[in-house]
Amino acid sequence: EGWSDYLGLMLTMHSGDQAEDIRGMAFYASGNPNGIREAPYSTDFGINDYTYADINGNVSVPHGVGFVWSTMLWEMTWDLIDQYGFDPDIYNGTGGNNIALQLVMDGMKLQPCGPGFVDGRDAILEADALSNGGANYCLIWNAFARRGLGLSASQGSPSSISDGTEAFDVPAECELGYSDLNFDTNFSIYPNPSKGVINIASKVNLGDTNVAIVDINGRVVYNQTVTIGNLVTIDASKLTTGIYIVKIDGGNYTHNSKLIIR
Repeated sequence: EGWSDYLGLMLTMHSGDQAEDIRGMAFYASGNPNGIREAPYSTDFGINDYTYADINGNVSVPHGVGFVWSTMLWEMTWDLIDQYGFDPDIYNGTGGNNIALQLVMDGMKLQPCGPGFVDGRDAILEADALSNGGANYCLIWNAFARRGLGLSASQGSPSSISDGTEAFDVPAECELGYSDLNFDTNFSIYPNPSKGVINIASKVNLGDTNVAIVDINGRVVYNQTVTIGNLVTIDASKLTTGIYIVKIDGGNYTHNSKLIIR
C-alpha cells in the first residue's frame, strides 16, 4: 500500500510543488482534498505528524501502515529534491525526484521477501551505495530518522506491527555530515574505492590503535588493534560491496573516513 501511494505521488508531481504542500491520496474520487489516508502527505509535521510508532494501533491495517512507510519515502524524496532539484522528465531526468524514485525501485529489488520497515530502509541505503557510491548516505538516514526509523529503531518481526521500536538517532558520522568526514589531512586511506585491501598512511605516530569498519547500518564488521605509524595495510576482502566508515581511535586522537568497497 505504501509503495503504491508513493508511485502515485511521484508520477503526479509538477514543477512548483513544495515539500509542505498537502497531497491527499484519492482526493478526486473521495471528494476530500485531504484524501483517504490518516493524513495528507506532507513534510510539514503540522499537517502529517505520523512516525514509525504509529503503526502500532494508531493507523489502519494495511493501508495506514503503508501510509506511514510512504510518508518516510516522501520525506526522503523532498530531501533529495532540496539537494539536486526537481526534474519533470520522469524517464531521463537527473533531479532529486528521479534519484529518489530509482532508489525506491532498486530497494524493492534488494530487500528480502516480506520486508519490514528496517529491511526497506536498509535496502534503500544499499541501493544508494551501489548506484551512487553512498553519496546520499546521511541524507537518507536523516530522512528516515525524522520519521522514527533511525539507527536504533527495531522492526521486530516484519509480519507484526506491535513489536517495533522507533528511534530518531542517526550514525555518529551523520551528526557532522559526510562533507566533514575526510577533513583530517594526517590520514590517507587508499585505494578508495577498494577491492578489499586498504592502506592507512599516517603523518602521526599513534602506536597501538583501534581500527574499526562500520557498515551502512551502523554494525561493526571489522575491528582490530594495529600499530599506526607511517603505513599499515588492512585486509578487508571479506566485506561485501558497499559503503563503510573507517574509524581510527588512538585514544586522544580519532579519525573517521568513508570507504567504498567494490
